[in-house]
Amino acid sequence: MHIFSIYSRFEYLLIAAFLTCSTLIAQTKAVEDQNLIKLNGAERVDSLNSLSSLLKRSSFEKSKSYAEEALKLARKIEYSNGEAIALVNLGFVEYANNNLGKAESFYLTALEIFKELENDIETARTKNQIGLIYWRRNQYVLAFKRYREALNLANKAGAENLAAEALNYMGLIYWKWSDYDKAIEYFFSSLKIKEALGDKFEIGLTLNNIAFVYNEINQIDQSITYSNKVLEITKTLKDNYVLGRALNNLGVSYYKKRDYNRAANYQTESLKMKEQAGDKSGMAYSYNDLGNIYLAQEKYDEALNQYNRSMEIRTQLKDQYGIASALFSIAKVQKLKGNKTVALAAFNSALHSAVSIGNKRLEANIYKELSEMSRESGNTNLAFSYLKKYSTIIDSVLSKEKGDKILELSVIYDVESKENELKIKNLEIEKEHARTTYNYIIIIAFLIATVVLYTRYASVKKVKKQLEKLNRDLEEKSKVLESTVKTRDRFFSIVAHDLKSPFFGLKGLVEIITNESEELTEHEKKSFLIKLNRSVKEINMLLENLLDWSGLQSRRIDYNPEVFDMHTEISQTLFLLSQNAERKLIKLINPD
Repeated sequence: MHIFSIYSRFEYLLIAAFLTCSTLIAQTKAVEDQNLIKLNGAERVDSLNSLSSLLKRSSFEKSKSYAEEALKLARKIEYSNGEAIALVNLGFVEYANNNLGKAESFYLTALEIFKELENDIETARTKNQIGLIYWRRNQYVLAFKRYREALNLANKAGAENLAAEALNYMGLIYWKWSDYDKAIEYFFSSLKIKEALGDKFEIGLTLNNIAFVYNEINQIDQSITYSNKVLEITKTLKDNYVLGRALNNLGVSYYKKRDYNRAANYQTESLKMKEQAGDKSGMAYSYNDLGNIYLAQEKYDEALNQYNRSMEIRTQLKDQYGIASALFSIAKVQKLKGNKTVALAAFNSALHSAVSIGNKRLEANIYKELSEMSRESGNTNLAFSYLKKYSTIIDSVLSKEKGDKILELSVIYDVESKENELKIKNLEIEKEHARTTYNYIIIIAFLIATVVLYTRYASVKKVKKQLEKLNRDLEEKSKVLESTVKTRDRFFSIVAHDLKSPFFGLKGLVEIITNESEELTEHEKKSFLIKLNRSVKEINMLLENLLDWSGLQSRRIDYNPEVFDMHTEISQTLFLLSQNAERKLIKLINPD
């Protein structure tokens, strides 16, 4: 009988992480109710969600009411985070009421919102809670997968409390798979984190889990050691829930030692603490454990009384798993008391409940009891049929547990592969970002280079235009210079010619006067001297005119045109040329 009691107790342990002191709830609720009236919008949603969370264990109806109001308002104002938290609170209420389908729907909807918000912490928390649903359905592989995913997310987000929670839940999965060494390993991993965080409430929970598993594998003294550690913590923590569980574990330990009086005292004290904490589910387990103690002492009526009390609480809580367990215990007591008809009816009721909730191990144990009852009543064929069903179911349970253990590796590989895929994708994203950044740098560098080159091109173009202009100016100046040079050459030619001709005439007169002076008459000499004088004057005037012309070309003389006698000027010019002309027998005429 005790084996099934221990087996089903972990249904209770999974809810434990959500429980708080009822006194604190009442005090907080009073404060929140006063403040709630003043709040609007997102603040009101947050306050409603806070109230719903605090009232999860003391009043499911009120918790649900606050969560529904928060959900409605959050959707109205499009407050996604508030909506998701309200869904999580509703999911817990439905889970506690064993409406697993509704609970799963609420949790999955919340999970999608948290993913969209990229809220790894709340995503991890919700995955842990979804794992509880799979646990209740005996879908341990799926539960383990959710816990593993939650652990990875919690580690990524640095949420050590959620990582510790996930490790604790995975320890319970390994306990279900009868891998007690790994269960203890995970519990201690969880404990290490909780101790570092200094969360005495959570430390107490995990120490109780460790004590429970040591009871399971009959290392009783180890279990008692860890239960006593919890008692030391509760002296300062003063939490009746944690204390109630520690006392319950001590009761089980002394029950296994067959110290029934001490075991009963611990269980009775445990009941008081759980009642003060408002832990009705825990009270049901303590009543069941008291029933086991009285049953071991063959005090059947007292045992039946305790089982019935457990049954009443489980019925109030709509705990189908607990109801099936209580019916099984009641049926066994009735069988031992010789009330076979009542026992048979109770076994059949327990069997119906076990089948409806998919509890194969309980179903197998019921068939085993029915087989013994049939054998005792002489119906060997029916006894064999029940025994065959028992064997078939046990084989399937063991096979499933082995399969689950094999799938455990697959889950770990799958989750870690997805995590590695995510890491690879993140690396690819980082590479893409780096590549994009590099491309941006290249583009920016190209743009800068383009601007620089364009600026330089514009500058070169401007310089080129300036050079072209300078070249044109230079070309024009070259032409001017060339023209000037030609003019100068022509000027020199003219000067040479204009100077040469008069000097030839002057030379001729001087030669005549010099060579023929004795032969010349006075009149001729006088004539020649007059001509000579006139020639000198004309040459002098010619030089002045040449100098004036040169100054005019170099722009050193102001342009001042005036009227002059062309006939006189021509006469003077002809006089200068007359000596050469006469020598060449050329007659120069200046018409009037």
